[in-house]
Amino acid sequence: MPDDKFLNSLGLARRAGKLSAGHDDVKYSLRNNKARVVVIAKDASARLAEEMENLAGKKTKVIESEYSSGDFEAATGRKAVVYSVNDKNLCELVMKNFEREE
Repeated sequence: MPDDKFLNSLGLARRAGKLSAGHDDVKYSLRNNKARVVVIAKDASARLAEEMENLAGKKTKVIESEYSSGDFEAATGRKAVVYSVNDKNLCELVMKNFEREE
C-alpha cells in the first residue's frame, strides 16, 4: 500500500511542511482556518471522527479513509489517526488522488 498515490500525496504534504498530524495539531489547524482537508484513518474512534466533522463544519472537507493509521505512518512518518492538509494546492492533489482510489 505505500505505493498508493493518495498516501504518497500525504507524504508530499508532510515533506512540504503542510501536514498536521494528531488530534491536537489538526484541531489547532481547523480552529485557525488553516486546514483545507481532514483525513481520518479507518481505525479512528467514532467520537474522534464526529468531533473532527463538527469542527470542520461546511468549509473543510473531511475524508474518512479506508487506510489504517499504520498505512498513514508508513507514508508520512508520523503515527496518528487524523491528519490535515494545510495548503490549497496540496489539498487539490490529495482530493484528486483520493477520488481516483474510490
